[in-house]
Amino acid sequence: MITSLKRLSKIRVKSGENDLGHIFDLITTDDQWKVCYYMSRKLGLVSSKLLIAPTVLGDLQHGIELGFLNVDRNTIDAAPLLVTEHPLSQQVDLTHPIYRWPIYPDDGGIWGAAPHLVGIFSEREKNRRSDPHLRSGKQILGMQIESRQKQIGRVSDFLIETESSVIRYFVVKKTKLLSTQFFLIFPQWIESISYLKRKVTLNLEPSLFASAPHYAAQIDVNRELETKIFAHYGMPGYWESGEKAAV
Repeated sequence: MITSLKRLSKIRVKSGENDLGHIFDLITTDDQWKVCYYMSRKLGLVSSKLLIAPTVLGDLQHGIELGFLNVDRNTIDAAPLLVTEHPLSQQVDLTHPIYRWPIYPDDGGIWGAAPHLVGIFSEREKNRRSDPHLRSGKQILGMQIESRQKQIGRVSDFLIETESSVIRYFVVKKTKLLSTQFFLIFPQWIESISYLKRKVTLNLEPSLFASAPHYAAQIDVNRELETKIFAHYGMPGYWESGEKAAV
């Protein structure tokens, strides 16, 4: 299933009888665009945020229930505080007991066969805490998108393939006065990202975006639409390399 971060933000997260609030952000790698964690706000502490691995979430279509996650309220309240504007690797010890699940996928695989693994981290996993590619989704939302020195829009949302925990598309709002038109771009088409200038740079013909296939929240992203999008930009589909396509 492909869903949006905005849609996920309406889902309440629970662990047993503990209410962990709503998902409001995600942590991704800006080189492979894998969702490493979702973030929820802990109720009662406005500035307190909790990391949740994608593999411990339930059915995203019908709500999230972390019923098998053995975490009590005291552990939740003692979890490290996060500031989404700062690099994750500089502010949180992921060896804290509440994060005793696989940190995030190794190259060549999405997560692992044990979605609710509880145990200590290996040294290799601990070293992954310093990954400079870990970024908050909210750092990227609102960024200007430019292609060949032409402004084409701003990042409005992410479309996430929940089975693989991959950001499949950026939802882009066109750069037009009072515009409500949106289209999709594939993250692997991105040439560079400047967090200082808040700019995403592509290297595609700017005129292509004016006639890009339209996207709206009520539109299902299926293989037919994906094929249309990639054909429009003259790009091979990611599924042609063996990756799973939307259904």
